Amino acid sequence: MKSILSGLLVLLAFLLSFVDAETKHYALVVTEETIYPDCTPRLSLVVNGTFPGPALYATAGDHIFIRFRI
Repeated sequence: MKSILSGLLVLLAFLLSFVDAETKHYALVVTEETIYPDCTPRLSLVVNGTFPGPALYATAGDHIFIRFRI
């Protein structure tokens, strides 16, 4: 009986972890541009026109969809 109860609690905790899950969508455009990170021109890949690229935020359990365009 005790093992069944503990199994049910684990299952309940697992299922509740999906309750707060969010679906996040990110669209990233990767281009090649000249940047000056140390005052020297360098050809580099940038994301959405910035280096470093944008921060992507998520928490455990979130679903993340990232669309890349090159």
